Amino acid sequence: MRLRNSWCVRVTVFSSQEFRRAAALTPASAKMLLFRYVRKGYLLRLKDNRGLYGLKNRRPHPWLVANKLLRPSYISLETALSHYGRIPETVHAVTSVTSKTSRVFESLGLHFSYQKIKASAFTGYRPHPIEGQTVWLAEMEKAVADYLYFVHLGRKNLNDRFRCRESSDRSFFNT
Repeated sequence: MRLRNSWCVRVTVFSSQEFRRAAALTPASAKMLLFRYVRKGYLLRLKDNRGLYGLKNRRPHPWLVANKLLRPSYISLETALSHYGRIPETVHAVTSVTSKTSRVFESLGLHFSYQKIKASAFTGYRPHPIEGQTVWLAEMEKAVADYLYFVHLGRKNLNDRFRCRESSDRSFFNT
């Protein structure tokens, strides 16, 4: 079996189908090889029964995992607000928005939370490079809008340390 070199270098999170295509294997052969690699400790199984894997020697960034655990989704809410400096706390769960049903996953010892939003509101995100790969991240204004939307619905509590304005006179939307 020979994987395409460029695929091996840049990919740290992948599905069983992506592995099968990159290795040019039959589905049964890919399944058996993935099973062996997990058992030998080369790979991490990131999602039970859904065929999502990561390289054990190159632990994947949590945002990469979040984007692949549930598709379509983008990083938003508290995770994005912390990234943009709108809440001072470090967020220990990775929060995302999806057009599918709200879900919660545990993987790599982390908590991944997905909140459902209307398909018509599933916009306002952009590609963001992480570790040579691309994740979908809400734009700062969209992360605020998503957060306030879920506060309004009663599905989130308003963080009393949430900052709508920076300490300087710059406007809220300038970063």
